[in-house]
Amino acid sequence: LGGVLAQKYGRRAALLVSYPIGGVGWAGWSIAREVGGVPVLAQLIVARSLVGICGGIGSAVVPVYLAEVSPTRMRGALVCLHQIGIGAGFLTAYIIGWAAVDAASVEGATSCWGCGWRLAGWLGSVPLGVALIVTCFLPESPRWAAYCGDEDGVRKGLTQLRGAHQPTLLEAELAAILAAVQSQQHSKQATWRRTSLPTRLAVGVVLALTTQLAGGFD
Repeated sequence: LGGVLAQKYGRRAALLVSYPIGGVGWAGWSIAREVGGVPVLAQLIVARSLVGICGGIGSAVVPVYLAEVSPTRMRGALVCLHQIGIGAGFLTAYIIGWAAVDAASVEGATSCWGCGWRLAGWLGSVPLGVALIVTCFLPESPRWAAYCGDEDGVRKGLTQLRGAHQPTLLEAELAAILAAVQSQQHSKQATWRRTSLPTRLAVGVVLALTTQLAGGFD
């Protein structure tokens, strides 16, 4: 879903779609109560699924966006920072859960809107809100604009990211992006799109397995 949204509507647009989904999920988690015969567990499963969709889109789109907007000299560090952020997020979530949820508060949360696991849910929506606000001020990826054949969009995005004080370097990067995208599109048409679906699936599975064997940061 993240790849489809990012490729069709843009990296920034995909993120702007995902954050409200996650926010609704965390809010639904926090206010879940048995209403109309719908059990709380079913509501929690739906809410957690929405949070998972948000996280899945972000995991697919954020590193792509970072790689496409960052200067070459900073690209590796920024993409790595995303992975570190995921690990730090896991740790923070466990700490919040350990501090907020115990046997007493689980029972007490049934009659309290801001206790125990409900409080943990409300806290989960905070970073999403911050990310949503920040993303509203970010430019779209110049490389995605290049994929769409929008040279003006490429130039506008690069100007927002790099500034207009070095027009020669700006034009050089613009030309490099257009050339790279044109080369990649030609390569995909010639090879990947002609590859059978089982082969694509096998490549994806092997990549996933080798990433885990290599000891992913998460």
